[in-house]
Amino acid sequence: MFGKPNCESEAVDIIRRLTSGKPHHVYTGVVFLYRGTLVTFTETTKVFMEQLTEEEILAYVKTGEPIGKAGAYAIQGLAASFISKIEGDYNNVVGLPLYRITFELKKLLL
Repeated sequence: MFGKPNCESEAVDIIRRLTSGKPHHVYTGVVFLYRGTLVTFTETTKVFMEQLTEEEILAYVKTGEPIGKAGAYAIQGLAASFISKIEGDYNNVVGLPLYRITFELKKLLL
């Protein structure tokens, strides 16, 4: 599990691990409590990143984008240039699975 890096060295370590040639998964847990009804779910998105050279990793981290981002990258930012594909909800990787939240809210409210 990767949190938000606090410094460049932490960001470099995370990016090295995520660009090792293996895909990783982004999980978002959501809970709704509405009028006594509890709804919980986890949305999962599989992210495929290209292997990066050490120079590419350092250059990306030097942009400052990874600091404060879960997993040390922003799919909606410069990191999009080394993400070859995803399987699942793009918005889940950005931070919130909007489609699934809307779907579950409709079921709950209608």
